[in-house]
Amino acid sequence: MTLFERVRRWHRLLHRYTSYRTEVGLRRVGNPGPEAPVLVTGNFEHTVERLEEILAGYDVWLLVADSAGINVWCAAGVGDFDENKIIDVVEATGLADLVRHRQLVLPPLAAVGIDRERLAAMTGFRVVWGPAHFDDLPAFLAQFPRCDPAMKLVCFPVRDRLEMGVGMMGVFSFPLLLAWWWPRQVLWFMGSVAHAVFGTLLAYDRLPPKYPANKAALIGALQLIAIWITRRSRWPRLPLWQRFALGGWPTC
Repeated sequence: MTLFERVRRWHRLLHRYTSYRTEVGLRRVGNPGPEAPVLVTGNFEHTVERLEEILAGYDVWLLVADSAGINVWCAAGVGDFDENKIIDVVEATGLADLVRHRQLVLPPLAAVGIDRERLAAMTGFRVVWGPAHFDDLPAFLAQFPRCDPAMKLVCFPVRDRLEMGVGMMGVFSFPLLLAWWWPRQVLWFMGSVAHAVFGTLLAYDRLPPKYPANKAALIGALQLIAIWITRRSRWPRLPLWQRFALGGWPTC
């Protein structure tokens, strides 16, 4: 992978909630024949590139449907990736004339937006739920169409949590535009957001509140208490609004 490709990949990671569209249609990976599996995904550029890398050495069809250029999990949740998008690309590509079987392998995280009965009725293809993670695709293809229950289990390891945190920090990075004029305040804000985001993600299953927003609120409260305790004796004798304007840092 070239330096430019790495920079583009990290840019997409940092702005993962921004639409990055790639071409919709049917792609050949290797030399697929009429019996080769058909894997369905959205047209988020990062996902398609990762799939093509992982599937290198296999003979499969990759059916890319319109997901508004975002990942299938988010797209399915807001109605941007559903059975209608898949029906459109199946018909547009003439998939039924290229394969003998009638199976479409879909990612389980897209299940919330897919009416598989309607998809089967409109196209003649039935849905096969594949693995939840890219890394399990080689093992899945080796025993296709069987998918072990463990492959459908969505895990959230530390690496994925850190990656999610980086993407969320990209969403909140707009104050960096003001760093030239208010470096101290911007640094304070970004540090506070990073503490809340990474603290919530890394300790998600260890925090007592039930809902994610409450978990983030708990992290924020702990952060505020820690700051108050460690800096209480060093606060300058200024009105509260002036302390806020100074970014929460003492001037002496």
